Amino acid sequence: MKRRVFSLVLALAVIISITVIPAAAADEASQPGNWYDGAMSTWSDRGVLQGDQAGNLNPTANITRAELAVMLDRIMDYRVKASNSFADVEDGAWYADAVLKASAAGVLQGDGVNANPGAAITRQETMVMLARVLNLSGSASDYASYTDAGQVAGWAAQGVGAMVAGGYVQGSGGYLNPTANITRAEVATILDNVFQGYFAQAGTYNQSVEGSAVINTGSVTFSGLTVSGDLIVAEGVGDGHVVLDGVTVTGRLLIRGGGANSVIIKNNCKIDTVILSRQDGQVR
Repeated sequence: MKRRVFSLVLALAVIISITVIPAAAADEASQPGNWYDGAMSTWSDRGVLQGDQAGNLNPTANITRAELAVMLDRIMDYRVKASNSFADVEDGAWYADAVLKASAAGVLQGDGVNANPGAAITRQETMVMLARVLNLSGSASDYASYTDAGQVAGWAAQGVGAMVAGGYVQGSGGYLNPTANITRAEVATILDNVFQGYFAQAGTYNQSVEGSAVINTGSVTFSGLTVSGDLIVAEGVGDGHVVLDGVTVTGRLLIRGGGANSVIIKNNCKIDTVILSRQDGQVR
């Protein structure tokens, strides 16, 4: 009888010692999430980053040139589409309109024959495309401190320099990794760095933005707020109205949308630099 009791106690001790392991696993599961979770969630909520048919955002997957063109089109809502001169862009493809609109805007350039829409895009190609979206230019001196600065292609120097100088790209461990493919999570993070404010719904806004902002729809009024960066009135505004009422923009005001009389700046706005660059129609 004593032997049976001892055996039962020993068995219970073994069971208890085993059940301690899942407790440790539960502690690991309660740790903070991935570094990219916030950016992925933000751009997913905004409808810019969309998942696959299974509902997965695939943050660590490489992003293609076509996918990036589609994301940028969702942000800016380009209105002008280039004629299709690319041998590898099939009319009616899910990405065709976005690629051709990015081409018309000078954001995506092919190799003279192909746009290579299905190719994974590199970090330096991504930086060049975003620098074109933002109308920014830098130089090799802006990233000279990085260990692999010599790997940046000559054609990419201005774009990479601009994105580094703007603080939108920081690299990792002293490396920029310009020729490495970029992931969906990394692109979302850069977008988060670039656009702290994203206004895709009509309305009146009075909360300041700590960073740059983009407006891609009409009937938007900014009242008494400060944009601590650039403000882009994007192509998606079309001929709609944007009113800046007593607004301070510490960076540049880039006007790419709005009609001949529909971008209204009034009541002692403080804006040092205004750049007009609408592709179609007049803006004033």
